[in-house]
Amino acid sequence: MWKVIIADDEKLICRLIEALVDWEKLNMRIAGKAENGLEALQMVRELRPHLLITDIRMPGCDGLDLIRQARELSPDIEIVIISGSGSTSSATCWTAGGSLPRRSWPKIISSTSKAAVFRPSF
Repeated sequence: MWKVIIADDEKLICRLIEALVDWEKLNMRIAGKAENGLEALQMVRELRPHLLITDIRMPGCDGLDLIRQARELSPDIEIVIISGSGSTSSATCWTAGGSLPRRSWPKIISSTSKAAVFRPSF
């Protein structure tokens, strides 16, 4: 079963993402929810999740820094970036791909309004 961490400084968004997706049906479980990038990074370090769902703008460490550091700790981690700003322009350096089963993408993305699955290419 895949472990998932949700990182967003808005608690309501974290709860919505958790509630809107049938995680068990996707063979996933929520391993943790973080309210800022630093907390999320600590969870990545400790829990070694398969999937990180993160906002771009968060206190402590923004989503893009979080992704870079999470990749250093766990190169195979899959990333879903959620942008509440209505634009993913700050994430244009990312490209879709990775080992997250493609059949899961629409179920996660359609459940989380404005989201995109990205894999960094550092």
